[in-house]
Amino acid sequence: MSTRPQGFGAVAGGGAIAGVISGAVMLLAARSWTAAIGLGAGIVPRATAAAISGPMALLGGTATLWQGWLMFLAVAAVLGLIYTAIGWNVRKWRTAVIWGILYGIGVWIIMTAWLLPWGNHVMSTYMAFMVGPWIVLHILFGAVLSLSAPIRRALAGAQPQARVWEMPKAS
Repeated sequence: MSTRPQGFGAVAGGGAIAGVISGAVMLLAARSWTAAIGLGAGIVPRATAAAISGPMALLGGTATLWQGWLMFLAVAAVLGLIYTAIGWNVRKWRTAVIWGILYGIGVWIIMTAWLLPWGNHVMSTYMAFMVGPWIVLHILFGAVLSLSAPIRRALAGAQPQARVWEMPKAS
């Protein structure tokens, strides 16, 4: 097992990368679900872009979709950083997954109760009609976010034979 300590760069990088991966998985799942129920695959990125562009984002084209994707992934990266800052010392994968799921539920509560009604009325309105899938998507986000531990270890230069979920012990 590697005894190399994890610096800020590995912790922050692991969190941001895991956040972007989690956000992409969440957004792809959301797009699949909204397409399956007839809302179209582009509604979630367009509704996300409405935070800047307003309700007209729902009528936007490819540029609006890209804007929504980038905004969604930027928020996911920040949420990944916060998750990693809170749970940087988690050593077991089961614990990391449980913390990730709980974190996803916490993000859902904060987003639904405060951030979306305050900053994005369009997304808030859509999500009010999709409470079940909206919370499931956040649980998925948190579960995938638990990958930050092995990503963090890889960025810290851990030995290949080291178990990726084990953290080096403090000296």
